[in-house]
Amino acid sequence: MKQGIMILLLGACLLGVPAVARDFHNDFMVSVYGGGGIAWPGGAFNRDYDPEARVDGAAAAGVYGAWAPFSFGAVTVSVEYGYRRLSLETVYNGLEYVDTLIAHSFYFSAGWRGFVSVLYYEAGFICGVPFADWEHRTYYDGEEVPSYLGPEGEVLKESRHVDYGAYFGLGVIFWLTEHLAVEGGAQVQVSFAECYRNEDNLNENTLKARALIFRVGAVWCF
Repeated sequence: MKQGIMILLLGACLLGVPAVARDFHNDFMVSVYGGGGIAWPGGAFNRDYDPEARVDGAAAAGVYGAWAPFSFGAVTVSVEYGYRRLSLETVYNGLEYVDTLIAHSFYFSAGWRGFVSVLYYEAGFICGVPFADWEHRTYYDGEEVPSYLGPEGEVLKESRHVDYGAYFGLGVIFWLTEHLAVEGGAQVQVSFAECYRNEDNLNENTLKARALIFRVGAVWCF
């Protein structure tokens, strides 16, 4: 009986902190966040060997700012570093052949975030700008072999392209104090344009980035 009462009291305390009503009207928020998840490619694949998209790794870190013109939502802008492994898989004579593009981009986004009690939902537009060196890696039956792009597997700048798309997300936000909160959630990012396209060989795969990122962050409100 006592244990049951203690559990109820603890649950009430934990729920009570984030459930305090908050009027976001005219508030400004800044958040620093990071996380990881999965990535997979879309686009047009080479029909000669009929590859299939394969789920691989992804990571992100960034900062966003928000202004709430209403008590129930905010306009957001963000800049984010994104790491994507876009992989295609082919099975040939019973052996697995995997092509992986390792892409680094800065993602700029603008959108809307709505608040419902401790929950938030978000949606907006995103633009990815290539950054640093991109690599192509090839794996045959689980072992890395030389890339068809050369011994270093370096992707030419001419083949990397600015891409744009949309994002959608859901999460929770817990206010620790009047001005400080922690949040966690998931965001899906979908590109409508190719981030990789080899203009010298249009028969090669053209790739669009897709990602699901699970992220956590700290939020300051003022």
